[in-house]
Amino acid sequence: MRKVVGLCVLAALALLAAPALFSQQAAITRYDQIGAVGRRHVGTTPREPARYDWQGMWECGRNVYGNPEQCIQGIHHAMQNYQFDVVTTMFNYGGLPHEAVMRAMRLFAREVMPAFQGVQPGGAHV
Repeated sequence: MRKVVGLCVLAALALLAAPALFSQQAAITRYDQIGAVGRRHVGTTPREPARYDWQGMWECGRNVYGNPEQCIQGIHHAMQNYQFDVVTTMFNYGGLPHEAVMRAMRLFAREVMPAFQGVQPGGAHV
């Protein structure tokens, strides 16, 4: 039986790259703050935005954000750096407004997903 490996990316998507980057940075910072609440007793603190490697996380495909073309490129970065069979995306994190989440999901479905139609695990095309 073949093992399925998934990659979950935090995704922010907008028609213009700058708003997506801004919302991604604010949401990840908030996501870390919320996630660290229960870990304070073990000395874990949220990442400071100034010390978080935003560019490095985008270049390796761990965070996917920007306009649709940049998101496609970000997923290709992930395909180059990780071995996975399934990509899951999380659009609703860190207190993003509901309408922004819904816009990003629709834009992702309309413009990003078709770029990967026929792609098999390992990046091969059907």
